[in-house]
Amino acid sequence: CAILAQTGIAGSVEIGTGCQIGGQVAIKDHIKIGNGVKIVSKSAVMNDLKDGDVVAGIPAIPFTQWKRLTVSLQRVPEVLKAIGDVKTFTGASKSWWQRLFS
Repeated sequence: CAILAQTGIAGSVEIGTGCQIGGQVAIKDHIKIGNGVKIVSKSAVMNDLKDGDVVAGIPAIPFTQWKRLTVSLQRVPEVLKAIGDVKTFTGASKSWWQRLFS
């Protein structure tokens, strides 16, 4: 296994062979991590991981799901602005989230 700097591994954690654990990862106690698991840096592992899992985030979720959520989160202001443009066009007053992002 390769475990990078500032990784915290609590008691009774079982780590399989060939794992890659990034820096600043936190692993909760009594967790079982399978063989060949990859944990992206700055993640928090709260549940058992099966062989070959690739996880990221706090709490750690599958990497593909984490990527989708990250991209979606970056687009929230753009979507809210588009909704606000429609409300302004129809003559409605500004809502609380429009005032927040304007």
